[in-house]
Amino acid sequence: MTAYVCPDCGAARHRDGRPGCACAAREAAAAEDFDPLRIRPYVELREP
Repeated sequence: MTAYVCPDCGAARHRDGRPGCACAAREAAAAEDFDPLRIRPYVELREP
């Protein structure tokens, strides 16, 4: 089994699973705040 390593800086996670660097913590926070409607809002289509 290999440990998760940050692709940006190469830091490994802590033993308890927390991110081991600021970039991984930032990425995890962004994933928690993900809102698909902000990226692609619903569009109303006319009936044919």
